[in-house]
Amino acid sequence: SPGDPWSSELLSALPRPQPKDAIRIASLNTLQQGTADPERSKVIRQMFELVQADAYCFNEEWKEEDFRRCCKNVLPARDKDWNIHWANTRGIASTLLLKPVELKGRNATAAIINAGDDELAVVSVHFKCCGYAGSKEDKQRIEQATSLVKDIESRLDSRPVVVLGDYNLVGARKPLAILEDAGFQEVLLRSPIDGSAITWRGMRADSSFWPGRLDYVTRNRAVRVVGKFTLDANQLGAIAAGNTRASDHSLLVVDNVVP
Repeated sequence: SPGDPWSSELLSALPRPQPKDAIRIASLNTLQQGTADPERSKVIRQMFELVQADAYCFNEEWKEEDFRRCCKNVLPARDKDWNIHWANTRGIASTLLLKPVELKGRNATAAIINAGDDELAVVSVHFKCCGYAGSKEDKQRIEQATSLVKDIESRLDSRPVVVLGDYNLVGARKPLAILEDAGFQEVLLRSPIDGSAITWRGMRADSSFWPGRLDYVTRNRAVRVVGKFTLDANQLGAIAAGNTRASDHSLLVVDNVVP
């Protein structure tokens, strides 16, 4: 449409809307509470409106009061109110019924989303940043993954569960393996533009780190994934008016069907 910030290439490449019985979840590390940034928040909203998810997960939303105020500026306009949960620097917002789940660990935020007769537990995770294999940060990620699995087993029982967000796997693969050993399966998301699985790119071209895959989605056997893709936040920001970049992370989008 006239004035649309997205390229025709992007719009034609986006997967079709999810089946009616699927619950679409989107997740974004907003980079240091990006919802409060006047320019970046505009692009985040454009991204969210583009994918029209049933629920959105946020990483790096440090302050609850700021998040609850600012997230309303990035959530798409709907004929229903948004239900919002925040804990441990992460937030979840949904137009569906949302029941917060208290976790012992501090590395994740969880809620049960109710769509009619269907319930889906969504866990927004952000493991420790940086380091390398064997570093103290890497060991902390392993401890966080172990704690998360215990939380899921004790508090979410046998519910359908999706765990998504910034896994920060720059060291050992063990945090992901811990989830896999607990019955979770990795869901590989790719860009509809170039097929890339990269989810992180520096905000500046001269970033000292190479682009890579930091953000993951895993699901247990009670969830069937029927659609999945990523949107490069940097690329989308460059397309949008003003050339503002939304984040250094890509947006994860996954369509889930539960029994």
